[in-house]
Amino acid sequence: MKKNIPVCSVFSKHQGPTGEIWKCGLTPDDSYSVCALRNKCDYRTPTIDSNFQWIKEIPLKVSCFIWRAQAGRIPTVNELSKRGVYVESLTCQICEEIEECPDHTLVACSYATMVTEGILRWCRVQAGSFHKVNQILEFAAKWGSCSKRRRIFMAICYCMLWSIWKARNDRVFNNNRLPPDKVIDIVKSMSFLWVKNRGKRKELAWANWSLLSR
Repeated sequence: MKKNIPVCSVFSKHQGPTGEIWKCGLTPDDSYSVCALRNKCDYRTPTIDSNFQWIKEIPLKVSCFIWRAQAGRIPTVNELSKRGVYVESLTCQICEEIEECPDHTLVACSYATMVTEGILRWCRVQAGSFHKVNQILEFAAKWGSCSKRRRIFMAICYCMLWSIWKARNDRVFNNNRLPPDKVIDIVKSMSFLWVKNRGKRKELAWANWSLLSR
């Protein structure tokens, strides 16, 4: 709150007939209002695409992560640095080439690109290159003409972004670098379990787990 809304922009000190008084600049009558302060906070809060797809097949914590990722609000080193957290280096610890940010870590990093390309091949989906999280989400939300297949593809994309982030954390905190092929296998198995169990598709068999075969 202090960083985003200075106290002096909300309250001001004045000399009254009986001494110093404080006035609130958020309302016409200079009185303090919780509602007025909330409105000011909301006005200063970055807006997030209201078209975000909340998919029942995806665990809530994963959906919340994707929702935050598209707004650039996940704890990559550059975001932590902006908030005053000391970090030894701003460089991506996976590719060790470019400053780490949400879009780079999940999409533009060469490691993430290899995972994405592998998943798209598995799904038999042709797409151009992606550079931002929003680009992947928008592509998935508009892909194909079958709403059922599109929903499954979106679930796979959410799982892919989540798995890339988990692999990144494994590298940062455990110094363990998972090969891209391993992450691809994790995405395949995890998305299968989510779609089958959370999506209540009990007839779905592992042997047939292919986007275009259902």
